[in-house]
Amino acid sequence: MSGRCFRCGVRQNTCVCEAITPLQTRMRLVLLMHPKEFKKQLLGTGRMTHASLKNSEIIMGIDFTQDKRVSELLSDPENFCTVLWPGENALKWDGLPAQLGAKQLVVFLLDGTWNCARKMYRLSTNLHDLPKLALEPSKPSAFTIKQQPDVRCLSTVEATQLLFETLESAGLEDRQDWPSLLKPFLQMNAQQIKIASDPNRQAYRKGAYNPAATLERAILGTRSRKLF
Repeated sequence: MSGRCFRCGVRQNTCVCEAITPLQTRMRLVLLMHPKEFKKQLLGTGRMTHASLKNSEIIMGIDFTQDKRVSELLSDPENFCTVLWPGENALKWDGLPAQLGAKQLVVFLLDGTWNCARKMYRLSTNLHDLPKLALEPSKPSAFTIKQQPDVRCLSTVEATQLLFETLESAGLEDRQDWPSLLKPFLQMNAQQIKIASDPNRQAYRKGAYNPAATLERAILGTRSRKLF
């Protein structure tokens, strides 16, 4: 974590903590973070997501089958645990309130690259039988400084914002300023674009980033790849 802000996870000279507005939520978000994301990823959004949500936590690992904290959450009879995971057999959002009842909704979100997330889910057998929640993005990711493997893929913070907006629509979250979750993310994105566009700056990247529309066309023009 040397040279990085521990709270938002971004390099200290481009810290975006000033843009973070912590929100109190009814649902508990548990970020299962891959070690590479935790230790090496300088442009990840998991830490800023955690910093933005008071009722959230980060658990680092790859295989969570024997993880003590995950086991505590799963075994607590007051919790209704789910995993945010795309694919078939996901819970219907309009039926979720009836299933939830008076229990605390807990959502596990795998935070890592798509390849890492697939491995984490495959190894973490204690997550396999959990009800799944799936999101339907209406637009591609704004993460222009990273190319997503599929037009449906979102960064962790973007997925979280969409998750809470969907929960609000289902009556499971109070109305809040959910777009504020993206403020540090968008600031980080803009900073990196500016840095890469500066011809006088010696940086690892040579040349500007492609605009989002160009990236979307590139992704859609490639061979279709199955995410899961």
